[in-house]
Amino acid sequence: MTENLSQLPFSFEERDGKKSRLPPPAVFRHAFTISCGMSARNFFALVTKHYVTHVVDTRIGRDYQGAYWSREDDFRYLCERHEVVYSVMEDVAPTREIRETFAKTFQEVRSAKDRSPDAWTVYLESYAELLRSRKVLREGSPLRAVVDGKDVAVAFVCACQHPLDCHRHALGQLFTRYVMDVELVDLTQVHLSSGPAPSRKSPRRILVRDIPFFGLQAERGKR
Repeated sequence: MTENLSQLPFSFEERDGKKSRLPPPAVFRHAFTISCGMSARNFFALVTKHYVTHVVDTRIGRDYQGAYWSREDDFRYLCERHEVVYSVMEDVAPTREIRETFAKTFQEVRSAKDRSPDAWTVYLESYAELLRSRKVLREGSPLRAVVDGKDVAVAFVCACQHPLDCHRHALGQLFTRYVMDVELVDLTQVHLSSGPAPSRKSPRRILVRDIPFFGLQAERGKR
């Protein structure tokens, strides 16, 4: 089934023949996601272990007090010390409006019975529409520059501990959905020999509907 051309995150002219995916990049092959909510030691151990050469910060707020070592200036400095490129990509960050809408309908309620069961799904659907409208993989965009650049492996970063609680996982899925021959791996401390598995946030953020744009499937039976 051919995808509606208006739904692609790039323009019709950039399509490869009749396919709704971009051709394989010349160099770029691995998209990773990592939380900057872990220690700097573990974060850069993961970056080094997986030969990441470019860290893309996808957070809306990068200088809040709780960021500790990962406030923007410190983060950039540490990346330089590890000979890793650090960049901020606001094109792929969710808007404050999207985030605040989610917070009001899910996080800021007084009891579970008042919590919208599809708030997380609406959040990701809104994020999908945002990336679609921005054509984030269009020729000349910051994200497309990553695909067409010289980095073999790039890591997309946000602060959420578990990838399934974070927009960064959906962003990573965008690559495997629309760019051929790109592998996605959500890196966590499990990928270090001594690292514990991150926990999902409580209350759980459950995807109750498929989001085809990202290739995400609902977590059925887990409400």
